[in-house]
Amino acid sequence: MKNSTKKKLKIGAAVLSVAIVCFCACSFALSKTSLSSRLGIFGAGSSGDETPSKVSVDINGGKDIIEKDLVINPGDTVTRTFYIENTDSDNIYFGFTGISGNLKDYLDVKLDGKDSEGEMILVGEPEEETEVLFEGKASELESFNADKSLIIPAGCRKDFTITFVYPESAGNGSSNSEFNFRVTCDYVVERGNG
Repeated sequence: MKNSTKKKLKIGAAVLSVAIVCFCACSFALSKTSLSSRLGIFGAGSSGDETPSKVSVDINGGKDIIEKDLVINPGDTVTRTFYIENTDSDNIYFGFTGISGNLKDYLDVKLDGKDSEGEMILVGEPEEETEVLFEGKASELESFNADKSLIIPAGCRKDFTITFVYPESAGNGSSNSEFNFRVTCDYVVERGNG
């Protein structure tokens, strides 16, 4: 009887150990948060009409800026470079749309860029120019370039660096979250021409 009881206890302990390992692995996986990007090129019409226009542009060679299902944890920083090349014959502007996911309220974002000659792109009044094109929460990205003042002239390329910082202080409320965005381009409509 004693051998049978010992054997059952050993089997029970082994099963319990496997269950604990599985539980820990699942808990660890669930505590991860994903950061993903979708690349989109959309046109809203260059003269105010409802027919979408197709802007001829190369955004990052058609590759995602952030690889799909990238895992990011509190305390992590993710920096990526991308480019926008205007292959059209008209000037374009770009922005961020489709901002979604709970993580947008936690991520800090910084965007800066260089023109095709390698010079930093500066924004603001001449006496207050800055190399930082955007700095704020990911939820505010749609407001970037809302005035369409940062244009990419026909035939030009702009290189950008975007940094996402997931603050350590974000806490457990941000776990199992995601963040999605698209980079979009459209024609610049000159005042009086549209």
